[in-house]
Amino acid sequence: MSVTSAFEIHSFNTILCSMGELLLSIVTVPDSDCTIQDMDIFHDNLVLFLRKNGTPLFCSISMPIDVDVQEPKELDDLNPWFFPIPSELCSIVAGSNNDFMSSTYQLVISSPVIPDLTVDYDLRKKTFTILHQEEVTTISANLGGLGFQSNVSSIQQNMQLVKTSQNWSDLSKLFSCERVEVISHDGVSIPLVILYSWGAHCHGESPGILYGYGAYGEDLDKSWCSERLSLLSRGWVLAFADVRYVYATELQ
Repeated sequence: MSVTSAFEIHSFNTILCSMGELLLSIVTVPDSDCTIQDMDIFHDNLVLFLRKNGTPLFCSISMPIDVDVQEPKELDDLNPWFFPIPSELCSIVAGSNNDFMSSTYQLVISSPVIPDLTVDYDLRKKTFTILHQEEVTTISANLGGLGFQSNVSSIQQNMQLVKTSQNWSDLSKLFSCERVEVISHDGVSIPLVILYSWGAHCHGESPGILYGYGAYGEDLDKSWCSERLSLLSRGWVLAFADVRYVYATELQ
């Protein structure tokens, strides 16, 4: 049996527990820049939800864990398979993964420039299959007047081919989406994700909206939202401020 425990630190550790003797052994302790957020256990695989330097990651480890656990191991020593994702700016949510015997794990992936993707990851073959990507039906109305009509048409055609081509589709030709670090008045680094339209944005002149930063380890929801298109088409800059880095430092 595997459980998670905090022990003397405030991040989760992966632990093996013998059902007969009920003795605990620490299997792995995450690096200083990484935390284990949650986990799912299946018959042949353990799926870990990680956050590394503020970036969400998912990985699978073959079960049972056949290593000498007299001393904690590095995560890489357990030969994890990290799920491929389109961008480090993605929001990732686990789908319906209720079958304990299954070797397929489903995620819903999104970002400010990536409409929702439903992806199945094969934990045995270490491959993935894109099942569906949300269609963007309002983008022509919002951005057609900006001189981007040809790009809009191209992107919409690409999204229709997602299921067969197995390529990620995004709107990066229309929007800039980047992560920057901003120093607060008290010297703490705050990660900002900044989103704007390439065509409508006027440097130094565009209005902006700052979404308040998260708390208690919870980042802001930066998944795809078609309601933002109207603001972006009028030149607004949207900024998402995440958890201050002092939180991650205090966890260690």
